[in-house]
This record gives sequence, structure tokens and C-alpha cells, in this order.
Amino acid sequence: MTELEYLELLCSNIRKLRKDKGIKQNELAFKIGIEPTNLRRIESAKSIPTFRTLCKIATALEEDVKNLIPDGRPIY
Repeated sequence: MTELEYLELLCSNIRKLRKDKGIKQNELAFKIGIEPTNLRRIESAKSIPTFRTLCKIATALEEDVKNLIPDGRPIY
């Protein structure tokens, strides 16, 4: 898996979990303290979230951060 494919899966996981929980992008962005446009960029894999942002997203979604990571494994 390439780095880009991995990033796309990560961002797709965030979007899917958010939608599964019935949370709108604006709501999640507000909860984690970022602009909705930044969250849209993250979910569309146009922006790489920092680990801190990933932790905030996971907390707001009431998920473990490892549930955002594709296959739960880092790539090297």
C-alpha cells in the first residue's frame, strides 16, 4: 500500500465513523476546535491530520484512535 493509499483509507475511516454516528462535519469540526473547511480537507485526503488532531477526532467520535488507522497497522 502506498502512502497516498494509506492516507486515503485513514481519511475514509474518519468520514465513515462520523457518518455512522450521525455527526455532521460542522458539528465534529466545532467539537475538535478546527474550521469545517479543514475537516473537509482531512476527510477528502487533501490535508494530513496531525496526531493531535487524530486524537481529538477519535475522542469526539468516542473511538480509540487505533480505530481510525487502516488495519490498525502503521506503514513503513
